[in-house]
Amino acid sequence: TRNGLNRLLPDGSGFRRWRHRQEDPFSLSDNGVWCVLEDSAGTLWVGTDRGLNRKVGEDRFERYLADPQKSGALCHDTVTVLFQDRQERLWVGTNGGLGLMSADRPHFQCYTESDGLVSNSIRAIQEDQDGHLWIASKKGLSRFDPRTASFTSFDVTDGLQGEEFSRVSLHTKGGALVFGGRN
Repeated sequence: TRNGLNRLLPDGSGFRRWRHRQEDPFSLSDNGVWCVLEDSAGTLWVGTDRGLNRKVGEDRFERYLADPQKSGALCHDTVTVLFQDRQERLWVGTNGGLGLMSADRPHFQCYTESDGLVSNSIRAIQEDQDGHLWIASKKGLSRFDPRTASFTSFDVTDGLQGEEFSRVSLHTKGGALVFGGRN
């Protein structure tokens, strides 16, 4: 359902809900919430069907939206997964590619199929012990090396369970990366 963002109150007595309000530019940008991340600084990030939101007050959100006319804008408005790597960089998976948010300003570097990503529809992101990002999508799995900005892609011919992955992933304590899929 499209009910916005809900937080269980500490005493368990109910929920605090944040929703999109058309008249309020500081409300949540959309009620369709796909993912939530609290970063290492304690900032809450919310990925929705209409952009990325950063919580900046009890009832205030700063919005980051896609804009093909604007350099450095979010890759796509549908934000499907958020991930912070060991270097504390914020990676934003969307239905239009992978975005890396600059640490010092709201600017995104976007990586897409034209850069070697197997699919722009990103489902999950995990980081391996070497600092590579593993990106599950609708068409396979990509390994991204942030140092060289290069992708290596994998599909069923490499032994994957299938091409389409779900939003489920895990980095185990033993270092294994696990991704859920349709098969």
